Amino acid sequence: MSRRILAVASVLLFGSLARAQHFEIEPVVYRGDPKGSKEAGTLKQVAAPSLVAKSGESASLLVGGQILIGQQKVPVGRQVHVTATEIKDGAIRVEAVFELGEVTGRGATPQVTNTKTQTTATIQSGGSLRLELGKDRKDLHWVEITVRKAKR
Repeated sequence: MSRRILAVASVLLFGSLARAQHFEIEPVVYRGDPKGSKEAGTLKQVAAPSLVAKSGESASLLVGGQILIGQQKVPVGRQVHVTATEIKDGAIRVEAVFELGEVTGRGATPQVTNTKTQTTATIQSGGSLRLELGKDRKDLHWVEITVRKAKR
């Protein structure tokens, strides 16, 4: 009898430890002047979805679309890729990539120019990080990413 209780307790204990942590990832994508305002039309919130991913797995967002170049579909617009991994003491390692694909050629031979930035940071649940693209401070592209542990 005591062996059965121990076996059941082991399954319950180790089974719950084996469940991967899930994270809520909230990338808010903006374009414009960071010192501007929505009212003045100098700042635009482009997207603000809520994504969920398991610890160590990537969550992605494409705000834009795809165009056909030859036989290949190429993404255009803004892309965000986030991988959140639980590490010791409840901290979260966040790997984030922000890409901007712009069509530069028109007609029969379109081309896409890609700009990309990436970072890795360690944050606590509910913490944020920011990635920026662009040289013109009045027409910047950026994403603010908040990551928190999902409630079970």
